[in-house]
Parts: sequence; C-alpha cells; structure tokens
Amino acid sequence: MQVISINFETWLQNHNKKKDEVKWFREVYPWGVFQKLSYNTSEIGISQSIKTSEGIYAATVLRREPGNTKERVVYIIHLLSDPKSKNEEWQQRKWDHVFWLITEKNGRFVTLYAKGTDPSETLVKHFFNSRFSEVESVRSLSLSSLLFRSLVSYIAYDSSDGIERYKSFDDYEPFLSTGKELWINCIFTEEKAHRLGLRIADNAKQHIIVYCHPTLSKHQRCKQNNVRIVSLSAFLDLQSDDVLERYIDQVRFLINHLNLEGESSEPISLEAIRQKAKQRENSKLCDDIHTSHVREAKGGIDISSPKTPEQVAYVCACANLLNASLNRNRKSYIGSLRLDNKVYKFKEDFSQTIDSLIQHPVQGVEIYIDSQEDYTRIKVLGLQFSFKHIKRTEATRKYLNSSDNKPQEFSGFRLQLVAPIVLSWARQQLKHSKKT
Repeated sequence: MQVISINFETWLQNHNKKKDEVKWFREVYPWGVFQKLSYNTSEIGISQSIKTSEGIYAATVLRREPGNTKERVVYIIHLLSDPKSKNEEWQQRKWDHVFWLITEKNGRFVTLYAKGTDPSETLVKHFFNSRFSEVESVRSLSLSSLLFRSLVSYIAYDSSDGIERYKSFDDYEPFLSTGKELWINCIFTEEKAHRLGLRIADNAKQHIIVYCHPTLSKHQRCKQNNVRIVSLSAFLDLQSDDVLERYIDQVRFLINHLNLEGESSEPISLEAIRQKAKQRENSKLCDDIHTSHVREAKGGIDISSPKTPEQVAYVCACANLLNASLNRNRKSYIGSLRLDNKVYKFKEDFSQTIDSLIQHPVQGVEIYIDSQEDYTRIKVLGLQFSFKHIKRTEATRKYLNSSDNKPQEFSGFRLQLVAPIVLSWARQQLKHSKKT
C-alpha cells in the first residue's frame, strides 16, 4: 500500500492547534525515512534499509492494526540508525525508537508520533536541566540545531509578547516573528547570519539574527541599520537580567558541538589563578588555547553592556583570551582554524563595553586609563585585567581627564598566560551569581 504525503508540512496542517513546542519536536523527525518506507503487507516484519541525505536507517513495519475509527489504519514502526564513524554520528541523529504512523484507509497520511514521551522532548529537558552527558551520548547536528532553536524560542517567548512561529510572509518563513515588525532568525554560523541579513533586510521593519558559532575567518558583513547580528550569548543578555547567568553553560555546550570536553566543575579560586600565572611567568610558558575557547570568547565579547560585576568579569575574560590567542610571540593558540587578526577587531568591540561601563558604572568595577602607556586596566571580583591600544572614544577621552580615572598599579599577574582558566573562573562567577 502507498502512503501519501508523509511530511512535516502535512502533519502541521493536520495539527495546527498543537503547542509550538510539540511542533518543534515533530519537525526534527527523520521524515525522509517514513516517506521511502514500504507499507505493503508483504514487507511487514522485514527490516528495510532506507538511505536519506542524513545516512542509512533500518526501519521495520512491525505490524498493521485498525485505528480508533473504521476509517483509520495504524502502522507500528521500529526505527534504528547505526552510524559507523564519528562523522556519521554527527551527521545522523541516533534513533532506536518505536513510532505510530496513522493514515486514512485510502493511504492519506494523518499523523506520526513516538511511543511514550517524545525522545526530542526528553533531550530538550536534559539540556535545560544541565544533564549534558545524556545529550552528549547522542550528539548530532540535527539535535544541536533543535537545542539551539529551543533555547532561542523559550527565551523569546518569555521576553516578548505576540511572538509567533510557522508564519509565512511573501513565501518567506522567519523562525519567529511579530508580524512584519520584528523577525528573529537562528542561523548556526556567524557568516551565514550576515548573508541572511543582507538577503532579508527589506522584508521586515526590524531583524535580530542569532548565531551560535562565531566565524573565525574573513567574511561578508551585513551593516543594515535595521538588522542586528548577535551571538547567542549577546541575545540572552538582551533579555531579562538573569537569563545569561542561567544559561551560560548551555551556550558553551552548544558552541562546543555538544561536547563536554571533560572540564572540571570544581570551583576555581583567585589564589589558584594567581599561583598558576606566576608559575607560567617563571617558566616562560602559557596555557594552550583551543578553538572551543576562542569560539566562546568571540561570542562573549558581543555582550557590550554588562550590568553586574560577574558579567563584566566574563566579558573581560573573553577579551583577555582573544588577546592571548592573537599574541604571535607566545603562540598559545593551538587550534586547527586560522585566526585572522584583521578580521577579529575585538578591541573595537571591547571599547564599546568600556564606554558602557563609563557611562553606566557597575558597582565594584574600577577602570583606569593610562594615556602615556596607552593601556586600560579593569579591576573586578579580585582580578585585574590589562589591555593595550583600546580605541579611544569621546566617552573614554572625557573619563581620562576626570577624577573618576583613579590610577591602578599593576597587580603583577599576567592573565594572558592562563587565559583558559580565567575564562572558566569567570563563567563560574556568572553561573553562581544567579544562586546568590
């Protein structure tokens, strides 16, 4: 028997009144498998090998049953994916689940759902509850996309009224929208986010395009005034005050391709940082910086208006790590991706953060700008961060000659030498500030 129109679009038409999160979970089903599967009586109980763009699946129609009405038919299907390599595991999500597929007697598709709790719902709950090992064991590109979009969606729905999903405008469907006033889109890489911004800028009054992965090489940039291209960290910071603190671990997990990387959850003390910095200086060595560190720091530097000491410390730690990774004398960056110093321009971005701190001081944060040596020192939560050649703006020039610009002696600790552990410490401060 041929089953007609098995796809998410048909499911959506049949279930338009379902909650949006139910739609998100259905959207990531491997629909191509169910489209290609044979539902003939002769194939029942026989494993069928189904090849799709994601990979090869083993699907078995276990049995065919009458539905809850005389006009319905139920097919019970076991779906198994079996990737053979790490690359295949990333490209093809792991499935070992039983599905119910319901059709009309004439073969027209009605619905599809997994037995019990939807597997995507379970993984999303693990993700939001920081049970990352449960997610890492089944990590894949499609799952990463689901979690990225889920995080953006939940935050947007909580923070804005009138946000809708699955609304089309002139044959284009933004990820989230409030009519044509605001469109929010999620694009995994920064480069593609800028490309999308250039393409759709005129289609709505305002755009926010959120990216997960910073692009570490030269790429085209969207400069339209009505389009904001923001990292996931910066998007969370645009919302209510504690959103970034609440989800900083989720951001890092997404940036690192759903890898935990074995980082210790043990608290990092200021004394441990100072001791390690002195050890590194005495041995003329520095801690290795990996691509995952740079990705996190590149996203974090987008937080241009930190509001708490913990947020200031995190942005400073991100800038410190980028500074260290671009220091060609120390050669601390050992990642596989080439870093382009001209493209980074992170000090220009960081100058906006300093402007914000000058114009909207944060209690417990001290800033000193030295005009002769051309360095800026920021003291926060017991650490002193130092940066040279930060772009001078009108705000910093006024501050330079004000009584607020109080001199700071160098602390004696060179934080660039231990940039990764400083970033981990700052992330811990940010995370635990939510609990205090």
